[in-house]
Amino acid sequence: MRVNLHMKADALSRKVRTQKVRDDDGEGLVFQFLESDETEALKVIAAADPDGTARAKEQLYEDALEIYERARTEVTIERKDGTRQKYAPVRYKQAIDKAHDEDTLVPAVARIIRKPTLGFGHLAVANRPDLMLETLVLDPSKPYHHFFSTKTVQLAQERLDEYGEGRE
Repeated sequence: MRVNLHMKADALSRKVRTQKVRDDDGEGLVFQFLESDETEALKVIAAADPDGTARAKEQLYEDALEIYERARTEVTIERKDGTRQKYAPVRYKQAIDKAHDEDTLVPAVARIIRKPTLGFGHLAVANRPDLMLETLVLDPSKPYHHFFSTKTVQLAQERLDEYGEGRE
């Protein structure tokens, strides 16, 4: 059960704190779901500059959609039968749209970066790091760059470094 709750927390882009408790009835565990580092940082940033934060989040959404559209038109992948087809990252778009609608885009992007995806593999095979979400997170010129935790930025860099090593 403990592992399932941690997996659920990860899927919700949250942290989970586990505490062992004892009382007259016995002992057990208490689970507390906490906001992700990105969500906590966004609250602080939005309090200081709500309009700028909203604009930066919209820019992140537009950039994420541009990745989707470009990947659909510019990347072909090999099917199991050996034929080639255009890459259609439908699950990526669904996740981005849902997160945008629920105002959880930054934690969703962080979650996508934390978990290796089939899409990352397709883009790596196609030699298209420019279409990887990690590239957006690592770009300091983007107004949303500072929304991401140090851990997320490090993971994005590690994944791109691993991608680069696999190409050599």
